Amino acid sequence: MLYASDLDQTLIYSRRSFGAFDENSEKIRLVEMRGEKEISFMVQRATDVLKEIAAQMMFVPVTTRTREQYRRIHLFYKEIRPTYAVTSNGGHILYNGQLDMAWNHSVTQKIEDSSLPLHELIKAFAEIKSSEWLHNEYIADKLFYYCTVNRTTMPMEEILVFGDWANQKGWNLSIQGRKVYIVPHAVNKRDAVRAIQEREGLTTLISSGDSLLDFPLLDASDISIAPPHGELFQLRDRGNIQFTQKSGILASLEIVEMVMQVLQEGRERTKMNL
Repeated sequence: MLYASDLDQTLIYSRRSFGAFDENSEKIRLVEMRGEKEISFMVQRATDVLKEIAAQMMFVPVTTRTREQYRRIHLFYKEIRPTYAVTSNGGHILYNGQLDMAWNHSVTQKIEDSSLPLHELIKAFAEIKSSEWLHNEYIADKLFYYCTVNRTTMPMEEILVFGDWANQKGWNLSIQGRKVYIVPHAVNKRDAVRAIQEREGLTTLISSGDSLLDFPLLDASDISIAPPHGELFQLRDRGNIQFTQKSGILASLEIVEMVMQVLQEGRERTKMNL
């Protein structure tokens, strides 16, 4: 078995995204800092269950974060040390913390073969962007573009029309909270996790995620879990995605408990077949 999970707003949460949560009901713990600033948290019980999962099956963190942003999460180098991690939305695979250069080269080649060049995409987006709603812009690991926005003033219809155009040019547009991501089709979490799965000879794939950028991975998995607070909830009538009852930071606990239950049931079936 392999468990691959998105991180932000799936397993880890900023205080802004805690949701309806009484901090007296569950102990929370800090899992990420940027300098002296506290960034992300998990429910303590969720980290405990995740440690058990990682000790009994392959756990692969899968994130749209860059490599540098991923490395800020001290949980994954001080306590849980995954053999693999997928960053930059599938653009990079880390093996024991080191970049898999062969994978990176293959992704770069696929982008060149199937997508409008990044600089041309940015030029096209510049025609609709405005300082009235766009705050900051970033290029992630030279692979894709994202920006922070004001959701209230952002012209949603115009953005979605641009997303349809970008899709025809080989790019996916995803809106996640206060961020807009525009990512090449070739840069996706599904293909990176499949490569790890094949390399390790693992047959059963369990995954969790909250955004449309996670959908290809969840759609390709044997068991898929998502919290109800993300973009994926609009696809609740499609595919085999199971949604948690709880939202916000408590969803992470429910997610890992569901994964642990699958692991335990698999063991019971194995015992019965012996």
